[in-house]
Amino acid sequence: MPLWRFGATILRFYPLDDLHCTQQVESTAFSEGARPGEKEKEPVPAAEVIQAVVSLSPGRHFGLLLPRPQVARPRPQPRGHAPQLRSAPYRGLPGAAAAEQEQDRPCRVQPMEVPAAGDATASPVMGHYRIRQFREGDGEAVRDLFSSGITEHAPASFWHLVTLPRTGLFLLAVALSLFAATGSIPLVLAAPPVLLTALWEFLKRPWRDYVENALRTDLKDIRRSYLEADGCGFWVAESAGRVVGLVAARPAPDPSGGKRMQLLRMSVAKDQRGRGIAQALVRTVLRFARDRGCDAVLLNTTCVQYAAQKLYESMGFRKMSEEIPSLSWRVTGLCVFKYSYPLLPSP
Repeated sequence: MPLWRFGATILRFYPLDDLHCTQQVESTAFSEGARPGEKEKEPVPAAEVIQAVVSLSPGRHFGLLLPRPQVARPRPQPRGHAPQLRSAPYRGLPGAAAAEQEQDRPCRVQPMEVPAAGDATASPVMGHYRIRQFREGDGEAVRDLFSSGITEHAPASFWHLVTLPRTGLFLLAVALSLFAATGSIPLVLAAPPVLLTALWEFLKRPWRDYVENALRTDLKDIRRSYLEADGCGFWVAESAGRVVGLVAARPAPDPSGGKRMQLLRMSVAKDQRGRGIAQALVRTVLRFARDRGCDAVLLNTTCVQYAAQKLYESMGFRKMSEEIPSLSWRVTGLCVFKYSYPLLPSP
């Protein structure tokens, strides 16, 4: 009889819990009996022997393997509690009762302290920074940070122009015109890259002009433009002895006769974003404007500054209008969004 049929027969006619054999190879299942004079060895459950027999026989291909034991899954714990571990196999050992009491005790998660709205220090997880007034030695770092923060929006404006339908139609019209005039396939294929390169250089120019204008005017002498002027302010964010953010405020004209404050020149270092520095700078200006009895805080941002728009709207600013400063902005599809934040009087 083949071995796999023998194993199947035993599984069929004998219960696994009652069937035992010895650890000898010449066990009662395979021989007439044990040799005289040998010590009786401890019985082994038949399930292990039958499993070994079936695994060595062709029957393993016909589904005769014994089922695997089911592993109990841990129950989900309520939110705010650490999972409770059980050490049942160690009960009865010295110190087991104290260990079980320690494991059964729930571990509550302590909430992290969140800094107040006017606090100038970040959370312990993200590191520390502080918002302070501009000093004379910060001029060079402020100008470099402002220039890099503004010019980095040029790629976003380029991709904004490329995705416009009229840009694709313009490139297609130029290619077809060149093919109709010259009949040259290489010239038609070279035209779109040349035109896109020209557009890239064209779109970088407005951002450079904006930076150069700021460096020639108010950022050339920050102390005289903001600190010595009435109703103006200029602050920087400092982290590890380095200027990582800046913002300015000055009174804005109001035709209705109210008092409004303009938020401008805000920029945060690229490697320091996500730490709440921008929110702290904006809150500084809001507090400054409220202390001076202003009715609202105004600011401008472009349609390609998506992170800035999300920040301002999350802090309660409302978009009031859109403006196209020049004809070149209209051609490129760019515009300026004007935001306003209404202020409540100080208590």
